[in-house]
Amino acid sequence: MRNAGASADQSELPGTRSKSGGRRDKEGTEETIKIQPIKDGSAEVMKLYRKAESAKTAANEAMKALAERSGTNVSNLKKLFKASFKGNFVDVRRDVDQQSVLFETVGEIPGGAPSGE
Repeated sequence: MRNAGASADQSELPGTRSKSGGRRDKEGTEETIKIQPIKDGSAEVMKLYRKAESAKTAANEAMKALAERSGTNVSNLKKLFKASFKGNFVDVRRDVDQQSVLFETVGEIPGGAPSGE
């Protein structure tokens, strides 16, 4: 942790940086940024980041294939899966139902772009 009374030059140790300020601890004091833990942990985090990106790509490809096989739009399938995954299915379902009522009862509002565009 940086000593609040010390200047940035006095408080810096090799492998630390405090000029731009780090996270705040429980007491609200700025912590000194420690560079070595970032260097030590970067390979593992990058490996996990790549794995997550790869999984995201695979999920998107699977979603597209499922949409093609089922004759649905990818965006609608994504909304269904996302609502189920995040646990807010009931809330999303209510919003979809409300949209459906509006589209069915109000219909297209005059003054917009011509239909089909």
